[in-house]
Amino acid sequence: RTDAPLREWHGHVYGAVGVFLIDMRGNRINGKGVQLEGPLVCADQWADLEAFCARGELKVLVVASEIPFVTDSPEHVRKAAEKVDFLVDHWCYNEPEIARLLGTVFAWQAAQEGRKCILVGGDVHTGIESVIRDAETGLEIPHLTTSPITNHVAGYFNKNTGQIGERFSWEHNWLGREWRNWAEINVDLEDGRVEVEAKLVKVSTDEYAEMDWCSSDEED
Repeated sequence: RTDAPLREWHGHVYGAVGVFLIDMRGNRINGKGVQLEGPLVCADQWADLEAFCARGELKVLVVASEIPFVTDSPEHVRKAAEKVDFLVDHWCYNEPEIARLLGTVFAWQAAQEGRKCILVGGDVHTGIESVIRDAETGLEIPHLTTSPITNHVAGYFNKNTGQIGERFSWEHNWLGREWRNWAEINVDLEDGRVEVEAKLVKVSTDEYAEMDWCSSDEED
């Protein structure tokens, strides 16, 4: 079994809210730590995601993964990966898979009026609020890139806009180097409403700056 990929993904339902956590690493590594060739998402996980989206009770869908779903346009990511090899594990390097993922969630949102989808990613140590647009359905989906909470804030290396083919496009709004953050999603389903607020909560980098906790008396 240690030679097999270490796959683990989760789908959770809380009333009319569904949360699906994608495993985009397990199909490329086994129990011995050996890197494997293969797609980011295996066939079984695609089947589970599509079955999850077929649940009729869901009004709100949150889909999250370790790495942001949208960063730069695929051609830019592939070019950058010539010097930064870990980018081959990013969504936008794997264009057919991110196109399939976005097609799946936009189809879910379009299938029933009032549905709301939110995409969440992390890993890159800087906060970005994005909007993804689908030319086919005319819909938008918010995308939150969250982290760090206490770690250092990394730089921002993406272009502010990007696209996949002619169908999907996005815009980024970077929080800046002075803000740590976490993601907050508020859902209101009272009285038949479907209202969702998805945002990054900013924390100043001064909040966890190194401090001297000794009083003047203790120093003496």
